[in-house]
Amino acid sequence: MFSAIGRAIGFKDASSSKNLVQKYTQDLSEITSQIHELERTLQSRQQLLNSFQSYLTYYGSSIIVCLVAYFYWSQTLMQVRSITWFILSLGLLVGIKLMSYKVDTWLRGRQQRRLSKLRAVHQQKLDKLKQDTNFHETNSIIQRFSSGANQSEDAMTLMDEELKLKYDELNNLKNELHQLQLENGKDAQNEKSKKKNDIWFDKVIGVLAGGNDLSNIPKPVICSNCKRHAGSYRLINKPLQYVCPFCGVTTTDKAESPTIEHSSQESTKTNVKEL
Repeated sequence: MFSAIGRAIGFKDASSSKNLVQKYTQDLSEITSQIHELERTLQSRQQLLNSFQSYLTYYGSSIIVCLVAYFYWSQTLMQVRSITWFILSLGLLVGIKLMSYKVDTWLRGRQQRRLSKLRAVHQQKLDKLKQDTNFHETNSIIQRFSSGANQSEDAMTLMDEELKLKYDELNNLKNELHQLQLENGKDAQNEKSKKKNDIWFDKVIGVLAGGNDLSNIPKPVICSNCKRHAGSYRLINKPLQYVCPFCGVTTTDKAESPTIEHSSQESTKTNVKEL
């Protein structure tokens, strides 16, 4: 009785909604499987036609050449008759090829029309499902209330922190470049200006290469005895005392100094200056 009253005032039963979803799922699955089957059939038919045409061209040409050669060298037939056989055989070969194309085009057209009908039915089923489940209204409510009122602030909170840091570093480098250009305009031959140029290029290379602050880069801890990694990491500028969980050997390392290969940096610096 309560379900009848609910249906009368516009409420839907949960079981009816579930049955509705199951019904549409079954119908859409059947239509989708038929669409995929037709697409596979069209693809296999195209491959079959290509193979048939290639075989027909190869073997048909070979047979024509053999027949013409036989009739040409035969003593009972004249040369004019051999030319006639050649023309007839060539016409027959072209006719068979054209006929195969016509038949394939007709069959493909029928399957394409059937495929278009199935896709139209599939889209109609989807539209009917969206209408019965109030998809558009539900989606608009979710989009309205899930992102909040201040969407720009929500987008800023989702921005990657590393990209913001790189943006700040590039802005600082831009300001330093402007200051460096002003100083070079006053005294271009100054040795101090040359050193500042080198320092600035080092900073540019460091930012483009991902930053030259290697002290914050985690390094995997490998046991010096069993050479196994247990998932632990360390900072290279911090001392380490590590007990391997596999073999129990204690490893003690001092802090490492993060360095960058000077030769590669000098070559990169030269390329940047040339640019």
